[in-house]
Amino acid sequence: MKIIKSIPLMQRICNSVQRPIGLVPTMGSIHEGHIKLINESKKQNTTTIVTLFVNPTQFGQNEDFNTYPRNFQRDKKILSDLEIDILFAPDASTMYPKEFQTIVINDQLSSVLEGEKRPSHFRGVSTVVSKLLNITKPNNAYFGQKDFQQYLIIDRLNNDLNHGSKIIAIPTVRENDGLALSSRNVYLNIKEKNAANKIYSSLKYGKRLYLEGETLASNIIISIKNYLEKESLIRIEYISIRDKVTFEPVDLVSPSSIILISVCIGKTRLIDNLTF
Repeated sequence: MKIIKSIPLMQRICNSVQRPIGLVPTMGSIHEGHIKLINESKKQNTTTIVTLFVNPTQFGQNEDFNTYPRNFQRDKKILSDLEIDILFAPDASTMYPKEFQTIVINDQLSSVLEGEKRPSHFRGVSTVVSKLLNITKPNNAYFGQKDFQQYLIIDRLNNDLNHGSKIIAIPTVRENDGLALSSRNVYLNIKEKNAANKIYSSLKYGKRLYLEGETLASNIIISIKNYLEKESLIRIEYISIRDKVTFEPVDLVSPSSIILISVCIGKTRLIDNLTF
């Protein structure tokens, strides 16, 4: 495994390695969800590049940039054991030099749900992913479905800006109790983790209502809300049912719909989703 920190060197290497190239962008704190993305890339590509960069521009004021889990030596060992080809781990000053001015914005998809709760978040995500796609020129890039809105935004920017990569969404990896794997799960204490298990249960409950004949999105949302409110540690931020392609809210649920949820438990913010 090569470890690269320089953008020009990374670009030169990507011009010479065997293709296809698979890219797995991460902010480190590698868990089984990331490992699933990496294994998919290794199956489908000759060269797999994992990026490790805690991107400051996607964290808002009073968010957890300073406390976000970081353990480079641990991550390096895991990635080496996985036999990836290249670890790209640039510094913030490398990705955003003093003279840096350009940002990438998707006004439409970035203005709702996560974008409404975290106004600067998707500008940071879109900008850093656009840079990573430019630097590595991957044939395929892998993202988890847990961050479904992010996946749609990245897929859109890839098409709109003609990056030429294929953006691949990989199903969410969950713990045995159903909690979606996230680097932020380490913030939860035992009571909070037990409460967090209700998130996936509520999504399955909403889907079950649909399979039993309920098609009004508003009724399913109310039922999920009532289910979650029985857990005193959960504070609901949003529950939304939208079309998987257009991301527009729907009145009537169909197999092309998706439920998206955001909650806070203690100081930890968690998101999840489930398709119908």
